Amino acid sequence: MPRRREEKDDYSDPELEDYKYRYYKELRDGKERVRVSENIFRCPYCYDKRWNEYDYKELHRHASRIGSDSKSEKFKDRARHLGLVKYLERCIDAKRLSSSQSTGKATQRVDGRTDSKRNKTRSPATTPTELEDRLENVNVTPSISSTRITEPTKKVETNGNANSKLVESTRSLYGKSSQSIPARLELSKRKTKEELIVWPWMALVANIPVEYKDGRYVGDGGRKLRDEWTSKGYNPLKVHPLWSRRGHSGFAIVEFKKDWDGFQNAMAFEKAFEVENHGRKDWYTVRRKGDQLYAWIAREEEYNSTGLIGEYLRKNADLKTVSDIETEDKRKDMKLVSNLTNALEVKNMKCEEITREISKTEIFMRNVMKQKEEMIQSYNEEMNQMQKDAADQLEKIFADHERSKSQLEAQRQKLELVEKELEEREALNTNEKRKLDIEKKMNERAILAQKMADEKMWKLAEGQKRDKEKLHKKVIELEKKLDAKQALELEIVRMRGAVQVMKHVSEDGNLEDKRKMETIEKDLKDKEEDLEQMEALNQALIVKERQSNDELQEARKELINVLSLSLSLSLSYVL
Repeated sequence: MPRRREEKDDYSDPELEDYKYRYYKELRDGKERVRVSENIFRCPYCYDKRWNEYDYKELHRHASRIGSDSKSEKFKDRARHLGLVKYLERCIDAKRLSSSQSTGKATQRVDGRTDSKRNKTRSPATTPTELEDRLENVNVTPSISSTRITEPTKKVETNGNANSKLVESTRSLYGKSSQSIPARLELSKRKTKEELIVWPWMALVANIPVEYKDGRYVGDGGRKLRDEWTSKGYNPLKVHPLWSRRGHSGFAIVEFKKDWDGFQNAMAFEKAFEVENHGRKDWYTVRRKGDQLYAWIAREEEYNSTGLIGEYLRKNADLKTVSDIETEDKRKDMKLVSNLTNALEVKNMKCEEITREISKTEIFMRNVMKQKEEMIQSYNEEMNQMQKDAADQLEKIFADHERSKSQLEAQRQKLELVEKELEEREALNTNEKRKLDIEKKMNERAILAQKMADEKMWKLAEGQKRDKEKLHKKVIELEKKLDAKQALELEIVRMRGAVQVMKHVSEDGNLEDKRKMETIEKDLKDKEEDLEQMEALNQALIVKERQSNDELQEARKELINVLSLSLSLSLSYVL
């Protein structure tokens, strides 16, 4: 199906273009769903109005009518449908074209694969079978891009050489052998105008050496290649190797800056490889690639190809012509200049307005200064008059003050005399009052001392009475003990006499008398022991009695001293 790149939007509004590209990016990133099935589509922006199903042509006509022809739709609705048109032309059309070409994939793919166990390491000059096997992993649709590529292909096929598989398989990465005649005519028309280039600027690098390790192809990372080309002055932003399910594909995408310096670096990068015969044309025509890298700028054919390369480019970039980019840059520059011009005009208007305000302020300040001078002059006159009136008033007040001062001085002297008399009387009254207070306090103290002495005398008399009673009881007890002692002594004397008698009687040899004598001696010993104990107790009681008597005498002396002292103090207070 022919693409519609020559259908340009006639809108000059840059904001509409911005919204259009924004909605196109949303559709391309899959945020809105357009395709219902293989041949049925829907409009994601008209679901609240209608829910009709379209085929591709009907949906394209619907979006074009609302985006381009309708004058009643809102601004954002038009931008959405213009973005939908762009998405249908760039993405859906390419997918439909690739799906129609998928039937020729099996016929142009080379049969047979190299056993991975036998080829552990891939040499720089890759064999056709290995490259064909790797291209199957990339999932590239074999096709023929243009007349300049088909002619070398026929020559290689006539040779009947095994390397024909290499060229045919590599060419299938970008070609479109199953294109219809209108599609080829459309491509030839575009080539006569201007070539579509992937933007942001990207280059494709092929024939990167890889090795087969642990069941996968491995190769150099993007950082090493980026550092190498940066040192040569190409300044790539990033080198992204393309990986498939079987490992490194041998291809990489080189990204440059979006500005014109990036474009110049990309062109110089491509030119350097073309000078060394390692450009895009050489990649398709040379039979033996060797271990050298091939590189060229990614264009429309790479963008619309199937497999890893096309998927990466469609996901991360867009197709634009150089004139489109220049026009967009000019539009942005014009918009920037317009914005700056508007800002400058606004600032100039503000400056003029500020100048007018300054002039008004200066006039106002002159008027204010004039009023201020007049106010200061009137204020000075009023202050002079007030100072004069204040001086007169002060003089009058001073005279009145002197007169009042003399009167007050005479009255003060009179009051001082009266005060002196009162102080003398007050002093006399104070002395008399003090004497009365002293006598009253001394009397109270004497009464209190007498009372305390009486209490002490009473307590001392009570104590002496108790002591006398105790001593009397002790005397009686001692007399009883003395009587008992005397009785015990008499008993002992009697028993000793009885013992002497029994001794004289026992000499006759009467046994019974001897036993009685032993019993009496035993009782005599007990009595003597009791007598000794009573004598010891009596002696202790006598000592204790003497101590108590001494203490009693000392207490009496102390009481007499206290009483005499209290009496002397009371007498001194009274006197």
